[in-house]
Amino acid sequence: MKTLFAALCSAFIANAARAGEFSYFCMVNSVYRQSEDNGSLQEYAGMGVKAGDKFAVDRRTGTVTGERVPAFNARRFDVLGDGKNGNSFKVVFSGQNGYLGYLAIAEYKAGKSKPFILDDSIWVATGICE
Repeated sequence: MKTLFAALCSAFIANAARAGEFSYFCMVNSVYRQSEDNGSLQEYAGMGVKAGDKFAVDRRTGTVTGERVPAFNARRFDVLGDGKNGNSFKVVFSGQNGYLGYLAIAEYKAGKSKPFILDDSIWVATGICE
């Protein structure tokens, strides 16, 4: 029984270590929308993503999944930059009726936590990915 438990623990730890290699797990800290009056950014709490929302990003395909992220009809995900060689990981996603979104994760930043910016054409969200 101890051997089975040790094997299961080893498999879990090995998979957890590889998770960051293949995906990001992100949390939204702030959401903004452009003011229609003067064009400045202001906090936004309307439809769509909200502070505290979590989402995942597949680093190979660029697929973004979460309860409200992406917020609308994203059907296609294209990785524009893989985050190697000191650059950001970048993905564009699109969907019906001209929906377009963009996500950049600062992969070049040292450490486990990587800041992100997510623009879905209506609002802009910022936060941290690991």
